[in-house]
Amino acid sequence: MTPVARMINLFLAPKDLFTDLSNRHNWRDSLLPLTLLVMMSLISLAIMKDIYLEEQLSQTIERIEESSRIPEDQKEEYILDTVDRFEHPGVVAQILMWSVNALALPLRVVFMTIILYVIGNFVFGGEVAFGGLLPVTAHAYLVSILEMAVKVPIMWSKGSAEIYTGLGMLGIGEPGSFLSYFLAGLDFFGGWRIFLLALGMGVVYKRGTKPFILALGTYWILQIALIAGLGALFY
Repeated sequence: MTPVARMINLFLAPKDLFTDLSNRHNWRDSLLPLTLLVMMSLISLAIMKDIYLEEQLSQTIERIEESSRIPEDQKEEYILDTVDRFEHPGVVAQILMWSVNALALPLRVVFMTIILYVIGNFVFGGEVAFGGLLPVTAHAYLVSILEMAVKVPIMWSKGSAEIYTGLGMLGIGEPGSFLSYFLAGLDFFGGWRIFLLALGMGVVYKRGTKPFILALGTYWILQIALIAGLGALFY
């Protein structure tokens, strides 16, 4: 199966894709999807950079205005300094911004592969090498390209990065609350990735998909709950 056929099969016949990756057992099969994830991340940042910076600036100013640690007579100075840093970022800040966005998805792929490795080898007693799981995770994360292709045009047209493709659309819970963050985390594309990862693990470990769906689904819910708790704590 060619690399292009593998990526197409992720959406048309994912089990065939994971069977092919399992038979090849070659970590290099992850390089193309990882490269595509980096490219799509950089394209998305190029389109959305101004909107991201505007929203971050607005949130930072709001935190300064509501902060009890900053004396009232110094808040205006802090705000002016913040606006200047956002409007005239230094070379180091720009390099850091582009680098973080470029590496974010590949690092998530590596971290998720570690989670799969722990679940598959230690929880279920399998014997699959890390390099055999990496292509499975990398291909499953190609869903993120479709996710960005759907979300970025909507965000750009709205002029806001705050859009939802899951239960966050219900608008339940006060902004900044645990419930609001939790429902926002229950995203369609995130659930799709979890299903594909479970399907891939079932093929690679030669087991049924159900136990891996339960294991990864539990991990996903706990992860969302943790992030929602932190978000509510620091809101």
